[in-house]
Amino acid sequence: MVLEIYENLKPYTANVVSVATGTFFYQCVYLLLHPTPEVKETAIHCWNHFGYNSSNAYMPHLSLLYADLTEGEKLRATEKAVALDENFGTLSFTISQLALYKTDTADKTLKSWEKVAEYNLA
Repeated sequence: MVLEIYENLKPYTANVVSVATGTFFYQCVYLLLHPTPEVKETAIHCWNHFGYNSSNAYMPHLSLLYADLTEGEKLRATEKAVALDENFGTLSFTISQLALYKTDTADKTLKSWEKVAEYNLA
């Protein structure tokens, strides 16, 4: 059952490290989060539920922009984000809700993405 994923998960604080850019569509421009024990433990808990294993190091982040941009365009997008709030590096907020989506990563329109469940952490 999907709701079993959320059992024993509690709200936690996420701290932003910086605005950053990645090398592919789904990590074009994002907020890099500090990998606190709570952030990592929540990810591992969810991964274990689905039997997910990754050979890559976990990089917690919140995407701001999905796109295929040149490095110059990414730089301009990052500058615009920072111009909106120069204090991204000190931003922190509580994660009190998680949502699970079924995604097709080939669908760059995101129209096929389907929310499977949403849960308030207690």
